[in-house]
Amino acid sequence: MEIGNQIKYFRKQAKISQSDLGKVIEPTIKHPQDLIMRFELNRQEPKIRQLVRIAQALRIEINDLLNGHHKIESLATLVPDKRRWEIEHPRQIEALRLSQQHRHLVKILYECPHDHPRKHDHHFDYHRPFEVIRLCPSCHKAEHRRLRELKKQAQEQ
Repeated sequence: MEIGNQIKYFRKQAKISQSDLGKVIEPTIKHPQDLIMRFELNRQEPKIRQLVRIAQALRIEINDLLNGHHKIESLATLVPDKRRWEIEHPRQIEALRLSQQHRHLVKILYECPHDHPRKHDHHFDYHRPFEVIRLCPSCHKAEHRRLRELKKQAQEQ
């Protein structure tokens, strides 16, 4: 099955219109539904970044769209470093988005004592996006280093 057929199948499964999907993929173009129509009719192949956005919007893996034709083992070769983390961690991105959009609902469980103008919200449980600890950049970096070490130790056992 070609990529266009896969896009159409998963878009219909998600009950998303061509127009709505097109607006997510390319929000600046005048007729976004035409872009999706061209993809679905296999008249135009999506660029890698468009495939990534389609998969995110439909909440599927890129390999589902490719259906084994061009199996992708790692997104690292396809997207810039800046976006790689966002693509590989959709649950974390959703938690960050929710906590930023609904700041009034955020419950700060702990705040580091350092005086810094730009503290970061750190989520321990991404299923609870409104429970965070607020850390200065150096404490936030140290916390992630500590968590990586714990994960590494757990894998070694």
